[in-house]
Amino acid sequence: MLAVSGGNLAIGELADAVGWSARHLAERLRVETGLSPKAVGRVMRFDRARHALAQRVGSGKPAALADLAVSYGYCDQAHLAREFRDLAGCAPSVWLSEELRNVQAGATDDDPDWFA
Repeated sequence: MLAVSGGNLAIGELADAVGWSARHLAERLRVETGLSPKAVGRVMRFDRARHALAQRVGSGKPAALADLAVSYGYCDQAHLAREFRDLAGCAPSVWLSEELRNVQAGATDDDPDWFA
């Protein structure tokens, strides 16, 4: 459920779906991932947006960060850019230049290191 929602699911809803209390689910997530439920959702949402950005630009389309931000649940382009700096350690443009270098070197989605 959490993966299907892209990280946009309230902990209470997820807990109800698996039959655990929200507190127990939060503790299990912390034990298994080292992250709080909110952090897990944040990372999942960012990963989906990052993957979509790479796919979009890799197929020759413009980055359109504002549209991408809205599509993946961010308030605006600035929010998505902050997430890139926080989670990827760089601005989206820098991240894209690194990814495009990987694409030009022959990396593909079938390559397990594509998004490592």
